[in-house]
Amino acid sequence: MIWLGVACAGAAGASTRFVIERVARDRFGNEFPWAPWGMNTVGSFALGAVVGLAVAQGLSLDAAAVIGTGFVGAFTIVGPLTFDSLRLALQGRRVAALVNSVGALVACTGAAALGLAITGAI
Repeated sequence: MIWLGVACAGAAGASTRFVIERVARDRFGNEFPWAPWGMNTVGSFALGAVVGLAVAQGLSLDAAAVIGTGFVGAFTIVGPLTFDSLRLALQGRRVAALVNSVGALVACTGAAALGLAITGAI
């Protein structure tokens, strides 16, 4: 039955991502992909916190799967980040493409580590 929870949480995560991305692109434009970058960073922090809660605080593995794999997994996806990097590169904006790719990797890794640290897992 856990699969149903993961599926429902995934639908909620994907829908949340869609709405936030549309609002952010309407508000900030499409010059730089701030929405996917920000959502992946926030999601990485959340996933770090969920893993930390499961490892260090006793959150059940079923709850961690629903939240982490379901909601956060659908909320944070690499596809749009990669697409935006390629789009920037094809537009001749290679520095922006590099900043998008490398910056997101650094920000997401740092955010996940912060989530782990806050929950006491590291």
